[in-house]
Amino acid sequence: MAKLNWSKKYKYVFSYSNKKGTFWGYRYPYYNSLKHRKEASKRGFESERAANKALLKIQYALETQNTSFIENKQLTIDEWIDVWIPYAQDNWSVSTKQNIESAIKFHISPLIGNQKLSSLNKITYKREFIDKLRQKNKYTE
Repeated sequence: MAKLNWSKKYKYVFSYSNKKGTFWGYRYPYYNSLKHRKEASKRGFESERAANKALLKIQYALETQNTSFIENKQLTIDEWIDVWIPYAQDNWSVSTKQNIESAIKFHISPLIGNQKLSSLNKITYKREFIDKLRQKNKYTE
């Protein structure tokens, strides 16, 4: 990895060199809504000012609590379920809660729990979840 040379002008902005030239980037630490330490980072900017401008957009989004687009890039289905269940379970009966937790534990988490929420689409869902459930249960329509 290239050596990072931190900017004297802007905090969290750095430059690095590779065979294509000198580029700029930023690394900004923050805590997400789950109280986990995260880091917003991006590289490949042509100038120090462009990197700082992109960093300011991220800082603004974090300050205004509009972090969903930042957090959801790396959020897995299991992490989303951990956030969703406490809010949704207030409306469930005891048996519904048991059924949902069982489905998550034995079917959803093992098959697609580590999948990033941002990469999940209909094709991936069908291939990684529905088709595997059908094979596992030998279910045919």
